[in-house]
Amino acid sequence: MLFADTYFCHKPGLANLAHGIYEALLDEDLSALLAQHPELRSVFAKIDPEEKPARYEAFLARAIEKALFLENDPVARLRLCNEIVDRIAGTPSAEFLKTRHLKNFHAS
Repeated sequence: MLFADTYFCHKPGLANLAHGIYEALLDEDLSALLAQHPELRSVFAKIDPEEKPARYEAFLARAIEKALFLENDPVARLRLCNEIVDRIAGTPSAEFLKTRHLKNFHAS
């Protein structure tokens, strides 16, 4: 897996990116942005295997937070959380997560 340290040019309309150095996993959005703006300079490096779990976790946390924020229906949010737990718990090393489903709690 690669990450990008990208030196972004400060140009109007460039996805509201501030001038600076960015460190991010190379996902489809970043790849498309770099393809659309060849003037951006990017440097790629492999992630240390010991750092991968934390980097993936941070990436997923941001994506999940955004998805939950955009979902207005509380029941659908809960369902999404439990679907993610089900998917993760489907691997042999994470079966212990099967008991981590969120319950719908309605205060009386």
